[in-house]
Amino acid sequence: MADVIDRTIRQEMRTEAGILQEWTTARRMVKDIIDGPDADIDRIIRSVRDNQGTVSNKLRQEFPVLENVEIVTDLVGALKTAFKHFDGGSPTSELPDEHRLATEPVRTKREPETRPARIRDAEDSD
Repeated sequence: MADVIDRTIRQEMRTEAGILQEWTTARRMVKDIIDGPDADIDRIIRSVRDNQGTVSNKLRQEFPVLENVEIVTDLVGALKTAFKHFDGGSPTSELPDEHRLATEPVRTKREPETRPARIRDAEDSD
């Protein structure tokens, strides 16, 4: 029993701490590119990682800011930097999905706009 506890403390908790640290770094780096609630940013990160750096059409429809090629290129680059095993590495399912998508807009930080770029269609906010 002591061996199991020792292994958990030395290996499993260290691995989990590393995963959480990578995730926090990824979220911060993505928020330097686009602005939005953590739940939406986490959804974008999970989807792009699960698709090995590709933004799906469904994700583009959900978050129109991802139609911008420069933003997507920067986003994928940031995720590759943040995660050691980006391409098929540590599964994103290791982190619990504790958030529902928020209704706050995600906006790009690249270009100042009078109105933030919304990631959702107007009819979604009705």
